[in-house]
Amino acid sequence: MGEKGTPVGGICHARGVNSELPAVWIIYLPVGDLAESVRRVQAEGGHVLKVVGGEAEDYEYAVIRDPVGAYFALLQA
Repeated sequence: MGEKGTPVGGICHARGVNSELPAVWIIYLPVGDLAESVRRVQAEGGHVLKVVGGEAEDYEYAVIRDPVGAYFALLQA
């Protein structure tokens, strides 16, 4: 989310720090507790591809592959 809760979007190339991410559209879903959400993903058979922390604590996210192969990211709300 951008300033004042405005939705934002972006396009990244699978190079550099993103080189291990799949070449797919990734939706970001806000969660209240990123650590707990990642734990539950793993407990339910999903895979965590990447966990990222930005300069601010509210800019942390994890890219996930669920048990059936769908990719998405969980964003600390």
